[in-house]
Amino acid sequence: MTDGFRRACLIAAVVVGCAYSAFLILHDVRVPVQLLPGVAARINGHEIDVDSVNRTVAGMDARMRGPEAAARRDVLSRMIDEELLVQHALDSGAAQTNPEVRAALVRSAITRVNSEAAAEPVSERELSEYFAAHRQVYATAASFDVTAVYFEGGGGHGRAGGDGVGGSPADGAGADGAGADGAGAIEQRGAGAVSAAAGGIGLGDAGPWSRAAVARDAIEAGTSIRQAAAAADPLPFGAPGQHVGPRTLANYFGPAMADAVDRLAVGKTTEPTQLGNGVVFLYLNNKVRGEVPTLASIHDLVAADALRDRQDHALEALLASLRQSAHIDFATSPNPAPAVAASR
Repeated sequence: MTDGFRRACLIAAVVVGCAYSAFLILHDVRVPVQLLPGVAARINGHEIDVDSVNRTVAGMDARMRGPEAAARRDVLSRMIDEELLVQHALDSGAAQTNPEVRAALVRSAITRVNSEAAAEPVSERELSEYFAAHRQVYATAASFDVTAVYFEGGGGHGRAGGDGVGGSPADGAGADGAGADGAGAIEQRGAGAVSAAAGGIGLGDAGPWSRAAVARDAIEAGTSIRQAAAAADPLPFGAPGQHVGPRTLANYFGPAMADAVDRLAVGKTTEPTQLGNGVVFLYLNNKVRGEVPTLASIHDLVAADALRDRQDHALEALLASLRQSAHIDFATSPNPAPAVAASR
């Protein structure tokens, strides 16, 4: 090793030692940094803007705020502490392992998307297009005035004076005096059904199904619904009121019966169906179709729905973009079958 090489190594070591000593001395010395206008501080690259500090100071209680300059320093110091804690939590993996932190981040992301989507008000054109595409959502439900004709099983039937479900008092007006078409006619036809059964038609005795069929035939032949209901049995429960909706009908008589009533024409009956220990069919006295209100009458409601729809589409677009740019690996079997314990 030559003297020149040893001398060069000695000089290099002295320079490195001096530089390291200078770094240790100046490590805690804060060098002023020129920040952009409107920035109060920058922590590891994250900026705290002056407006945020000012808003926080302005929201403080004036009696506890003290001098404004001191209040600004305190607020800025707390915001710096908060930012340091947030960065520490992220660096420590809290966003990946803590369910509460992850949920808060998801809520924050969704809130930000919603805020950006709501920055512009819904235009009248957008509102009209949304309403045209979702008119039926705002339609009022149809209502039905029906009469239930029920026949009890087990031979324990008796007479019920007009056990209708909201039947109109005008039903059968002028027909009450038609003795041959009234309750007596239904009884005569019921007796005929029994006789026919004996001849081999297969109706059996005058059970609830046979009586319901006879009553429907009588109504089709012109017997008033009031007279038909008078020959029937009482419902095993209190009847609903007049002009009830499909949901109420479904609660009382089942969804299938409610759907059948919706397809009926006024003055027609449903097919008989089992109800408890008996059989029932419904006669449609009147029907009021659901109506779609005008846009002007529900303007604010539609505007709020249109805005939510815009926000939903914005979130869907963001997620689609994130999925497209992300690298996602799936397991060979996304839904592996659970392990089966070996039998002994």
